[in-house]
Amino acid sequence: MEISYQVSFNEKYYYLADYLIKYWVNLITEVDKPCNLISGLSLITLHGFTGYAPKTFFSYKLDNILREMLNQIPSEIEFDPLLSCDEALALVDILYVHKQYNNGNYKRLLCFNETSVIDYLANLLENGNIMYYWLIGEILNLLGTNLGSLTTKHTLRPYKNKNKLYDIYWLTHIFFLKTEYFHKPLQGDFSNEISELLGVSNWIIQLKNIDLAAEASICLSVAGKTQTQEYKSLVNLLCDEIQGFTNKGLSFTDFDFLHTISVSMVALANFLEK
Repeated sequence: MEISYQVSFNEKYYYLADYLIKYWVNLITEVDKPCNLISGLSLITLHGFTGYAPKTFFSYKLDNILREMLNQIPSEIEFDPLLSCDEALALVDILYVHKQYNNGNYKRLLCFNETSVIDYLANLLENGNIMYYWLIGEILNLLGTNLGSLTTKHTLRPYKNKNKLYDIYWLTHIFFLKTEYFHKPLQGDFSNEISELLGVSNWIIQLKNIDLAAEASICLSVAGKTQTQEYKSLVNLLCDEIQGFTNKGLSFTDFDFLHTISVSMVALANFLEK
């Protein structure tokens, strides 16, 4: 879909949001049984979508996809030490989303081996994968396990003043976690974190990093900053770049591609709620 005619910004947001949702659905439904890596990303995306733009979620009947994917989850999950960081995070996402819908039509028995998780976390720390070590642990905290207490706390920000890209991704995920993926309001004093996001918006735009722009715009939205120029500029970047990105012709099997499509879809879905 090419939007070549003159439309207002809000109309353009609307058309692109509609386009992305349909594009994402087509990607996900290409295969009957996606691997755990794709399932985890898709499930956490759908769960976040229900909190961020619930009317849109149900109007596009995405609950049917969520239900089908939950029913395809294996009955037991084990953390093989050879799993990649993304694969391990996907398994934790599966566990987390499953717990949120463990009632009614979604009810299934799901077990996981805590010892294998502890061993995997220790391996992450030993190999310096601090980002994944922290994020997996924080999601385990949300699950109500004691395993997350093994990991670092968000206030440490180990990449601050060392790796700006990693640090901003860490920052956006603080918002994700504290709102439990947009199902709870942002509570407490986040003035410093909000100021930081506003301050790095131009840097994100200069990078033309669509993935990070989408995450940052979601965070500014949940922080009540949709009227700021920074938020509007981030969303404009998404609108300017996302069509060209989808025209790359990559498939759902490319994790980074699917992640960018997923988070951009959620970011723009906010405009279909109006």
